[in-house]
Amino acid sequence: MGYMRNMPNPPKSVSPLKKFISTSRSIVTNQVELPLGILRLKNNLYWLKQHGIAPDS
Repeated sequence: MGYMRNMPNPPKSVSPLKKFISTSRSIVTNQVELPLGILRLKNNLYWLKQHGIAPDS
C-alpha cells in the first residue's frame, strides 16, 4: 500500500457526482422507477449545485 501514501483526497464534489451517475444508471437499467429516479436526480442536482456544479441550461 505504499503507492497510496502520496495520493491526495478527492474533492468533496466527487461523491455527489458519483451518486448522480449511479442514480442515472439505475434509471436507465430500470432498477428504479422513473418517478422515484427523477426525485433522486433532483436531490443529487441540489447537492451538486452546492459545490458549484450545475447542468447547462
